[in-house]
Amino acid sequence: MRTKQNHQWQTGEIGETKTGRKTTPFPKIDLSSNRKAINTLKRKNKWLMENALTEATKRGDRLARIMFLANLNDPQQADLDLANDYLFEL
Repeated sequence: MRTKQNHQWQTGEIGETKTGRKTTPFPKIDLSSNRKAINTLKRKNKWLMENALTEATKRGDRLARIMFLANLNDPQQADLDLANDYLFEL
């Protein structure tokens, strides 16, 4: 079953992209302190961008691959929105 775009992810969960590919396991979620919440957000963003990059590579989508690769380590909100749409928009 495909994962919906606004799905509430759990640590270790594996989703399915709109093309039917499996994602990597969702990173650890820890909101017990402000610092841990910030690190959780960074891990989530990295996970999203890496999965979008993998998806673009497997689809042979060179333009999307370049965009995801260029913004992999410091994505802006627009990059994250694009990655989310690329993976899960139905």
